[in-house]
Amino acid sequence: MTARHRVVIIGGGFAGLRAARALRSAPVDVTLIDRRNYHLFQPLLYQVATGSLSPGQIAAPIRSVLSRQKNTRVLMGDVVDISTPSRRRSVSRTPPSDRRGSGS
Repeated sequence: MTARHRVVIIGGGFAGLRAARALRSAPVDVTLIDRRNYHLFQPLLYQVATGSLSPGQIAAPIRSVLSRQKNTRVLMGDVVDISTPSRRRSVSRTPPSDRRGSGS
């Protein structure tokens, strides 16, 4: 019996969520890593700034977006290194208070 392939997706933006959803029924284990625990729908950010929408209306927790996918887990952290030859990635799990000021 062969082990299931593992897929690591870095970032829970539009492309990351789309990739995770595309792998929903694939025979792989998916790990999505993002520095935040929510997906922000940025095209509507200006409406939050003008007071038309609340921040909660344009942000959704990544875990709840992918909650029905049994082959997917979500980790919160910053990917600091990827080693292709050893097939390893390093993730820094900094406390939430340290993430606020990071503009990237």
